[in-house]
Amino acid sequence: MEKFNKIYVNKIVIYYLVFSSLWILFSDFIFKSIFSEDFIYASLIMGIFFVSVTTLLLYYFLKKFLREIELQHKERDNAIIELAKLKDDLEETVLKRTEDLRASNETLEAFAYSVSHDLKAPLRAIVGFSKILEEDYAEKFDDEAKRVIKVIKDNATKMDQLINDILSLSMVQRVKITFSKIDMKHLIRDIIEQLGEIYVLKHYRIEIGKIYDCLGDPVLIKQLFYNILDNAFKYSSKSDIPEISIDSRIEGDYIVYKVEDNGIGFDNMYVDKIFNLFSRLNSSSEYQGTGIGLSVVKTIVQRHLGSIWVEGEKGKGAIFYIKLKGGSNEI
Repeated sequence: MEKFNKIYVNKIVIYYLVFSSLWILFSDFIFKSIFSEDFIYASLIMGIFFVSVTTLLLYYFLKKFLREIELQHKERDNAIIELAKLKDDLEETVLKRTEDLRASNETLEAFAYSVSHDLKAPLRAIVGFSKILEEDYAEKFDDEAKRVIKVIKDNATKMDQLINDILSLSMVQRVKITFSKIDMKHLIRDIIEQLGEIYVLKHYRIEIGKIYDCLGDPVLIKQLFYNILDNAFKYSSKSDIPEISIDSRIEGDYIVYKVEDNGIGFDNMYVDKIFNLFSRLNSSSEYQGTGIGLSVVKTIVQRHLGSIWVEGEKGKGAIFYIKLKGGSNEI
C-alpha cells in the first residue's frame, strides 16, 4: 500500500510539472507577439516560481492526504482482525454457554425426576397412613389428635400440589414447542368445562366474546389459559355474583386476549410482583394456591415471544391481557 501511494504521488507531481512546463513554453510563444520581451521574461520567471511553489505544495498535501488514507486502511485492517478475533471469541463463548445450558437442563431434568419419584412417594405414604388413622382409629383419638391428623394430611396434600406445580414450571421451561393454529374458542370452552369440576359454574356469569385463533403449542397454551381462568374463578368465587368475561382483539399480526373478573383484585403497587415465583398477594388460608401458577403463565408467554400484563384494583377485580402470535380467521 505504501509503495502504491508513493508511485501515485510521484505520477501526479510529474504530470503537473509536465503540463505546467508546456503551458509556460507555449504561452511564451503566444505572448511574444503581444507583450514586450522584458515583460515576457519576468512573466516566465514568475511562472517558473509559481509552478515550483505549487508543485511543492501539491506534493505536500498529496502526501498528507495519502498518509491519512493509509492510516485509515491500517485502522480498517486492524478492525477486521479484531472483529475476526471477537467473532472467534463469541463463537467459543456461545459454545461454552450452550454446553453449560445443556448441563443445566440435564441437572433440571434429574431434579424433576427426583422430585416426581423420590419426594412424592413419601408424601403418598404420609397421606395414606393419615387416612388409615383417621378412618380406622378415629374412636381412639380425642378432638386434638383428630385435628393434628387433619393438619398432617392437609399439609401433605399442599406439598404434593407444590411439587406438581414445580414440575409443571420445569416442564414448560424445557419442553420443545410445536407451533400450530389453535381453535381458541373450543380450547376456552373445554377449560371452563374442566373447571366446572372444581367450581359451581351455575353461580358464575360467564361471557365469551369474539375469540380469534392464535399460533402456539396447544398443550402449553391450554396450560396458560387454564391457570389464568382458574385464577379468575378462584378470586371471584366470593363475589355476590361472580362475573368472568373472555374477549380478544387483533393487533397487527398478534391477538390480544382479555380475561376479566370482578373478584378481590389487588393493590396496583404490587403489580410488578404478581408474576414472581411463589408470589401471593392474598391470604393463603382463604385462597388455596402455591404462588407458581402465574410464573408458569409468564414463562409460557415468553417462550411464545408474546407478552402479558395485568390491571387491577383492590376489591374490584383484575384484567389479564395476553398477547400472542395470531392465526387467521375468526371462529
